[in-house]
Amino acid sequence: MVTGKIDEGESTADAVKRELFEETGLRPQKLFVVPKINSFYFPTNDKIVLSPVFLAVVNTTEIKISDEHCEFKWVSFDEASKLIYWPNQVESLIIIKNYFEDKNLYKKLIELPVK
Repeated sequence: MVTGKIDEGESTADAVKRELFEETGLRPQKLFVVPKINSFYFPTNDKIVLSPVFLAVVNTTEIKISDEHCEFKWVSFDEASKLIYWPNQVESLIIIKNYFEDKNLYKKLIELPVK
């Protein structure tokens, strides 16, 4: 999962594409809105943050991680569910899995332009 912040004047969709590229070197072939909003609390600035969830489909498994990270690995759904720390992110993963397994649900995902 890639996470990040929206820069001043940047749209959410543009932030998603930028963060994906900065952290992994990947550009989305397709980008979808997942029907889930994650929430979490930042105690350092006493803020509750709402974060939309997106699904990026890419056409390569070649990753170029940023200096912010030291490693990555591709894992199965079951392993990812065990590795992810935040319950909201596990819920997002479950929703994405359900949409991939049900073609009728997948067709209902809102696709965003990737250019």
